[in-house]
Amino acid sequence: MDRKILAQMVGALLRWSALDRLGTRTVRKEVRKIVEGLETVDDARAGAIARAKRAILEEMGTYLERQGAAGAGGSAAEDARALTSGLVRSEVVKDKRLRTRQGEGVRIVVKGRVSTIGLTPRVRRLLGDRMQLEQLKATQRRTDELLQQYAALEAENSRAGTEAGPALQRKLRKGFEETTRKLAAQEWLDKVQALWTGLEYRDGKLAIEYINEAIALVPDYPVYVFYRGNANYYLRQDALAIRDYTQAIELDGRFAAAFNNRGNVHYRLEDYSKAIADYDQAVRLRADYGDALNNRANTFYKLGQQEAALRDYERALGVDADNPLYYNNRAITYDDMGDTERALADYGRAIALDPELATAYCNRGRTQATRGDPRAAIADFNLAIRHDRRHAQAYHERGNAYQTLGNKGAARRDWRKAAKLGHRAASGAAR
Repeated sequence: MDRKILAQMVGALLRWSALDRLGTRTVRKEVRKIVEGLETVDDARAGAIARAKRAILEEMGTYLERQGAAGAGGSAAEDARALTSGLVRSEVVKDKRLRTRQGEGVRIVVKGRVSTIGLTPRVRRLLGDRMQLEQLKATQRRTDELLQQYAALEAENSRAGTEAGPALQRKLRKGFEETTRKLAAQEWLDKVQALWTGLEYRDGKLAIEYINEAIALVPDYPVYVFYRGNANYYLRQDALAIRDYTQAIELDGRFAAAFNNRGNVHYRLEDYSKAIADYDQAVRLRADYGDALNNRANTFYKLGQQEAALRDYERALGVDADNPLYYNNRAITYDDMGDTERALADYGRAIALDPELATAYCNRGRTQATRGDPRAAIADFNLAIRHDRRHAQAYHERGNAYQTLGNKGAARRDWRKAAKLGHRAASGAAR
């Protein structure tokens, strides 16, 4: 997604938040469908729900376009709709059967709602999560394709009327059954995506329950297995996550994100050779895969291969020159090599791109402390804590800086706070 479009979207969503005094923006869409021919009521219901949800995203996306969030039409409109799908929570509020003179049918009403309270950090997290945005776009494309298939079946069903021969009847029944099943699976995927906060799943176990429903309906679709892998990863069920990513790869050998995410599991398990092998494959499949390049660089850094790490960070920044985490990670490597000037420059770039990136403030503070400037370090640790009140490392490091200045009381207070947040090294210092 183009960075200019992303910046415009942030501005549009902030205006959206300011305009909505009640703290929410709600859209309702109603779809009525009369059943005909070989279509069933269940078929009509699945199609109607998908169309209503799509209409909600269209209206929300159009709102963004009107606010200058994206140009009209083309990929920009797709970007706006993908962003909106990550923010809007949709639910069926009415599901009734119709009996009219024209025949039996369904009446579906879907409500889409977005909370504008705390919207700014949610938008920033989503815009910074390129992989999630790509998955949201892929989900929307698949739903669009299924709706097009359903519309084609409806048209053929309507033309055939009561004169459809046995072969055509079998074709239509099979087509409706398969398309309806796939649309129902997409509904479960929507529920999984709605649980993602930009940092983790609100309820990882529930995400797995939902995605298992999708897999039961369409077991050979790699994206569903991939999402289950993601939920298992965030639940720290590493063996299950590896199983899922491996299954997704077996279903689609060109699934670069599955290789990348399996590499992340190996990285967490400190199996760095396997992690690099997976990142290598992800990059072979997608030379412009910035996150895979960044992740491989992190692994090289862990292995003490600093020059290799710097090459990969450089390549990642060549793909996405506005990614603050890439600058932050490269700065850590420069710091480790003793090049504090370049480290400070990269931390500054990271902070300029994301003024709320607590880890960059904390890391820059550590560099300032190493350079013998504890007051500048404390200023950075203060900013890290302002943006993340649970940043244990920042409290610990600030305590060290206070100790350097001779302020033992402030140092102990910070060490105690760091220890409460789970920082092991701070536990001993706080005593």
